[in-house]
Amino acid sequence: MCAYCKHIDDEIARYRLFRCRLNDQPTLDGITSLIQELEAKKQALHRDKQGSATHAAAQSGPSR
Repeated sequence: MCAYCKHIDDEIARYRLFRCRLNDQPTLDGITSLIQELEAKKQALHRDKQGSATHAAAQSGPSR
């Protein structure tokens, strides 16, 4: 697993933890949306099985 995918997995885990502790429906909906976006981003990184430039750049880690 590349470093960026690990970062995405960590974020997803954090959002899931928040979701377990909250009961405000609009907030839960927002968290679910964030998780779906992160999962889609992770899938997009691995869509190209030949190691696209996007994935190679992502392997260096998040750009924050």
